[in-house]
Amino acid sequence: MNQFSRYLKDSRAFTLIELLIVSGLVGIVMAAVLGLVVTTQRHTYTSEEVVDVQQNLRVALDFMSCDLRHAGLGVAADAIILEAPAGLRCEDGNGDGDCLDSGESDFLHFQTVTATGEIARIGVDGGVTTTSDEQTIALSDQKSARLLLPEGEDSAPVYVRIFRPSNRTQPLDRVFKVKAVDHEADPPTLTVTGFIESTVLRPGDLLVRVDDPDLDGDGDPNTDPPQHPNQVDYRLVKADTDDPDQFDLVRVPTGVDPDDETTFQRVAGKIVDVQFQYLLEDGSETAPAVGSDLERIRAIRITLVAATDATRTGNANFNPGQGDNVKTRTLSTVVELRNR
Repeated sequence: MNQFSRYLKDSRAFTLIELLIVSGLVGIVMAAVLGLVVTTQRHTYTSEEVVDVQQNLRVALDFMSCDLRHAGLGVAADAIILEAPAGLRCEDGNGDGDCLDSGESDFLHFQTVTATGEIARIGVDGGVTTTSDEQTIALSDQKSARLLLPEGEDSAPVYVRIFRPSNRTQPLDRVFKVKAVDHEADPPTLTVTGFIESTVLRPGDLLVRVDDPDLDGDGDPNTDPPQHPNQVDYRLVKADTDDPDQFDLVRVPTGVDPDDETTFQRVAGKIVDVQFQYLLEDGSETAPAVGSDLERIRAIRITLVAATDATRTGNANFNPGQGDNVKTRTLSTVVELRNR
């Protein structure tokens, strides 16, 4: 018998029991690895949604803070510039799927000279007395001139009002159409049309952009002029999710249909609560602010709460055994009303 035959005689195959034991051990190890992968993946998804929630809050606070710093600009000194609720709510009282009907929501409402926030200042070389329908005006800087550029050849016309901050008046109570902007000139210039009488423009006067809804469809903003001062509302609307506690924070400026939420500006999602505290001139705080307190508001403390979606990563079954997995985050800031 040669050496190869002896090897074949002494060798043995795995038994069925050994194969079953090995298969069982491999299955246990693979199940443990798969469970670890799934758990890690779920924690990753949750962490990503928490980051999204925090970013939403930062964007919302930055947006609202910038907006509210313009509150009262261009508004008479004795006017009420703000409606001041304790918070925002969205309750679908009639079951039609939204909270746009009367009494279904509270909203923060304020007035300002321009809802777009786009403002250019007439420069030292821009003081003129207009003598024709069209006038070219020198501006103070290139950055503000670029704000009034039309967005493209097919974009809607850009309209402005002229506002004099020294006495909170308009030299001419009209809306003017921007015909041309030369932001590369020194100084930059803006050409507008719409002067119907001789008007004195002074250095320091403001050109403020306004949106014209053109409700009468005639293309002339002065036959049905945009509201002055402009109005901005912040409110909550139903979010596109099955989670009933989540809302979108939206901005509704002058020129937007308040009954058509498809035209609202979405500021942030995943919002579950919005609260306000109003700091008065004597240092006290109140919420809501009503009556004479409205005239004494000097700053607003905004507190926003957002959360992960209870029907997705926040679902109790998403991480079994851990109960409610909804993660909430809160951010707060104080905004001074500079124009009061």
